[in-house]
Amino acid sequence: MLLALPDPPTAALFAVNDSVAIGVLAASRDLGLRVPEDLAVVGFNDNELSQMLAVPLSSVAIPLETMGRLAVDLLIEQIQGRPARSKVLQPRLVARASSGRSPGLR
Repeated sequence: MLLALPDPPTAALFAVNDSVAIGVLAASRDLGLRVPEDLAVVGFNDNELSQMLAVPLSSVAIPLETMGRLAVDLLIEQIQGRPARSKVLQPRLVARASSGRSPGLR
């Protein structure tokens, strides 16, 4: 495990989703590391639990409702025989306490 290394990461740790990031927060605590003083942690998908933690989790929010609406629109267009198209949606970083400056970012 990265956090148990003799020289653990000192920068931000970006987890694949908020559930994994919450596990990182727990493992950090168990190893005596402080978030964000020793390690910054960021998750992905900004679930509701992220803001209710002892150290609120920074997370990348994705526009799920917009993605769903767009997927239906694109499917209907394809059913109607219209050419396929793509659309890029912008995620946004929701900065909370877990991503304060860590030693590796100074």
